[in-house]
Amino acid sequence: AGAEEWSTKCTQDCTCQLLSMQDLSMINWIKKHKKDSEYHHNHTKLRAVTCVLGNSVELDDLFATLPNDTQVLNLLESPGSKSRTLMKHHIHNLQNLIAIEIQGYDRHHVYANYNLRKSDDIIKHDGSQSSFKINYDTFKDNSYLKYLSINHVQLIPNPAEISQSDEGLEKSLNRMKRSVADPLLELHTPLRQRKTRKMNEVKFRLDKIEKPLIRQKSNSRSPINYYKLFIPENEISDVLIEMKSPVKIVSYEEYVKNNKTGKLQNFANMRVLEFLELHHCELTEFNYDLLDNLTSLRYLLIGYNHIMSLPDFAFYGTPDLTHLDIGHNNILDIKSEVFAGLLNLEYLDIRGNNVSHLSELSLPPFPKLHILDVRDNPVVHVFPNTFELLNTTKVLHIGARGTSLDVGTDSFTGLVSLETLYIANFTVPLFRQDVLSGMPSLTNLAIRGHIPQFEYDAFLLVPKLKKLILKNCSIEKMSMDTFIGLEDLLLLDLSHNRLESLPPGVFGPLASLQELHLDHNKFTTLPVDIFQGLVTKMTRLDGNPWNCDCNMVNWQATTTNKIRFTHVVRCGKVDSKCKDRTDEKYGYDESVAPKCVTPATMHNMTVYQAVRQMNCSNIPSISKTAKYKPIQQKEVGKSRLLSKLKSKDPLNEDGSMSSLSKKAQKWYKMKKGQK
Repeated sequence: AGAEEWSTKCTQDCTCQLLSMQDLSMINWIKKHKKDSEYHHNHTKLRAVTCVLGNSVELDDLFATLPNDTQVLNLLESPGSKSRTLMKHHIHNLQNLIAIEIQGYDRHHVYANYNLRKSDDIIKHDGSQSSFKINYDTFKDNSYLKYLSINHVQLIPNPAEISQSDEGLEKSLNRMKRSVADPLLELHTPLRQRKTRKMNEVKFRLDKIEKPLIRQKSNSRSPINYYKLFIPENEISDVLIEMKSPVKIVSYEEYVKNNKTGKLQNFANMRVLEFLELHHCELTEFNYDLLDNLTSLRYLLIGYNHIMSLPDFAFYGTPDLTHLDIGHNNILDIKSEVFAGLLNLEYLDIRGNNVSHLSELSLPPFPKLHILDVRDNPVVHVFPNTFELLNTTKVLHIGARGTSLDVGTDSFTGLVSLETLYIANFTVPLFRQDVLSGMPSLTNLAIRGHIPQFEYDAFLLVPKLKKLILKNCSIEKMSMDTFIGLEDLLLLDLSHNRLESLPPGVFGPLASLQELHLDHNKFTTLPVDIFQGLVTKMTRLDGNPWNCDCNMVNWQATTTNKIRFTHVVRCGKVDSKCKDRTDEKYGYDESVAPKCVTPATMHNMTVYQAVRQMNCSNIPSISKTAKYKPIQQKEVGKSRLLSKLKSKDPLNEDGSMSSLSKKAQKWYKMKKGQK
């Protein structure tokens, strides 16, 4: 009866319904990123109103007819809507509101994944801004809203306040001592070779060059004007740029008048606000005042904007923040002072920006940080001790497509609690053991990039590994001792590489292995005893140019012709505290059976069809239960020394043993004496 009574209160442009707390998009985000959230079992019914803002809808009339006991308000702007501004008086009578979601119409076709190499598409100031706007004081000092989501909406600054960036810009321009008549060109596109973080969105003086120094391209559709660029305070001088005609020239006086914008203070003093999302809101700068005194805020999402830099103490007004997403902006650099005061932060997302390096100055101590995501930034090198203060972090994502990442010794030092590490586009000729130093708790490691070879005992420093994914790494060669120390490894993925052969016994140390991926390499054959001692549930071998022979007689279709899939077990009880459970299972699939390429008479046969046809019954079988004797930690030194003895240059160039430990020298002399 309550639901029926509530549904009759709605106007023509809105829909009223009783909505479960679980169905709010903001609550779903929290549940996804915080597994132990109290919202997982909150099925409270809320009085929700959803309104579609067509061209004929007037906000004053709409809000005058909304039920005063509305708890959740969703505003959806329709295509072609006229410009409208949400004011403070519109929500004044809705004192029971706890959540508002505003979805403006995306008329810009903004890319969902910003990228440095698409800078021309990132910052398009063509004069068309979001038609839905929020006034500077609409939510300021609000005392009842807890959840606020704003997408594709423009924030109106406080006209009574001039932002510090505008004041600094005016002072810089005044220092140039130009006359009022000096022309100014408004740059609306980023420079191709950006040499200072302040260049974008700042107006500079340009003097047109009468005789271009660069020849105009013959296929250019419009004339090109060349200018010499003069930047305030002599940051850069004599930079040649090109701009297509027509260009807008304004006087210095007009420029200063038009560019005195107010300060964004739209959400200050919202003391009970817990969740704030500002996506695609055309933010080009970020100041402390925007989030001043948000003492209850725990979740802040300001991604998919055009922010280039963050000031020191940017989030000092949000001391209880646990989740911060500043991804998919144009941020060029991060430094520890920006995050000062965020002692409760658990999740930090910086992905999809333009950060080019990480060092010990980039991140402050985060005593509670669990997840750090810096992927899809053009980071070239991770300096030593970058993560030294992140001793509680459990998950780290790093690396980007299109930018080769170099990781050296001590790059991950300090990550003593890290359990999961994802590295993209890691490029190194030889993967060395010391790359993984400082992460004794690591259980999941996934790497993609270009790593032709792996050093012996490459993973000795991470003995707790359960999953090792080396997919798409261009691997060409593996040492026999590569996997020494990984007795607890459950999954090994070497698929989509360039491997042509494997040394005998390479999988010997992997006593617990359940899943092995060797598919999509260049294997034609494998050592007959390569799987000896392994009892895997699945071994993928498909996608290789197999030369079928009787050495494959011991392969088992029950393990090679399988795929893994996830099975969701639903809780089924709405009001109980149980959760949906995801189980992983293996199923038989004939399509992944390894197939012959050669000999020609067996082309496209499965290996098992070929073996039956070749009558390989006389080939002795290999025992599956034969156990590999693991190399103990104390024997590793001997293993390394043996490797040196087998090489062309076992010791130093002068024949001395100074590079060996005293114990190793003694052992070497003893072995030499036996010979």
